[in-house]
Amino acid sequence: MYFNNYNLFGFILSAIAGTLVIFLAVIIFLLTSKYLVYKKAGKKGWEALIPFYSIWVLVEITNLKWWFFFIALGAIFLPIVSLGLLSGLGGIVSLIGMFFCHYNLALKFNKDPILYGVCLTILPIIFYPILAFSNNAVFTDKKVSSYGPITEDYVDNYQKSTGQTKNTNKFCKKCGEKTTTGKFCSNCGTETEE
Repeated sequence: MYFNNYNLFGFILSAIAGTLVIFLAVIIFLLTSKYLVYKKAGKKGWEALIPFYSIWVLVEITNLKWWFFFIALGAIFLPIVSLGLLSGLGGIVSLIGMFFCHYNLALKFNKDPILYGVCLTILPIIFYPILAFSNNAVFTDKKVSSYGPITEDYVDNYQKSTGQTKNTNKFCKKCGEKTTTGKFCSNCGTETEE
């Protein structure tokens, strides 16, 4: 059989086109699943389709602290800031941030948080459709930790043990100077509230 360069080029072009069609079908299926999960969570479905905004909304859905948005985007911003020197670290940071989001998401859907947290992070094409199309996956307004798998009690105890208590700084109402535990401001002498 005669095989020329045109047949080879056609074969390569067909393989590329077939791969692109499969890739687009997978992306559309994943986005549809995320759309339905966001709707179950009480958000608008289109919010799952906008690249960076969808992560912001996921952080809101899962009741995490607002700065988890930047942790989840670590794979994008860390390499830019570090000029590519820490690009691998950015991917790990992003995976950890997304795991924290998915951990709380699994809790809110009454699923095993470790299993679903890991699987939603690593295999979203399988586990987002499970949440989207399963009748057993019902979104609840369950109270979850704002630190993901780390409990708020643990964070509070750590802050107390290291002396990092919340809002320990007091300022004089008259001059704005930082005050100590004394009864009067050391700068202007105004009586402070204890």
